[in-house]
Amino acid sequence: MKPEELFLIQSVLLIGLPYLLWRIGAVKKFVPIVVMQILLGIILGPSVFGRILPDYFGLLFPPTSIPILSGLSLIAIVLFGFLTGLHFDATEIKGKGKSFILVSLLSIIMPAILGGFVGWLISGNQAFIGENGTKLTFILGVAIAMGVTALPVLSATLIDMKGLSPNEVAAGDKKAAVRPLSYAHLTMEKRLISC
Repeated sequence: MKPEELFLIQSVLLIGLPYLLWRIGAVKKFVPIVVMQILLGIILGPSVFGRILPDYFGLLFPPTSIPILSGLSLIAIVLFGFLTGLHFDATEIKGKGKSFILVSLLSIIMPAILGGFVGWLISGNQAFIGENGTKLTFILGVAIAMGVTALPVLSATLIDMKGLSPNEVAAGDKKAAVRPLSYAHLTMEKRLISC
């Protein structure tokens, strides 16, 4: 298979399939698109698809294609940050400097602490750590991953569920960082009850 054909198939699987399943099924009523993207990313990754059907996984995601996908994912992250910044209105934070700094720090520190705790809980299983990894590096890796990804995912979730406007999320509004988990949870509950 040519690299271009493989890339198109990978793109359809990683970008199109989550959206299609979210859009067609009743899933849209219960979860935001970002949750569907994360779940399908895990299912299509080496943890599930790679273990259940390693030959097909190797065919669809050969090691030579991973750097290309990684590079594109980095570009996507930069574009996501850029788009979030476009919604930023500096007048929203005028006079709220201390609150803004506190919210910004806590939105990274708290998920990192919780991620470190989860990493510590599952670090007893050497399969998670790998042959060359150590318990400490695994715990720190999970903590860092949770710390840097929690706010963008949560922001996308809140915006998608119409809980907050993009401007409120981008401006670091207290609602967007102080009560986001409970707010997202309540919004999802309201959707489930109304169905």
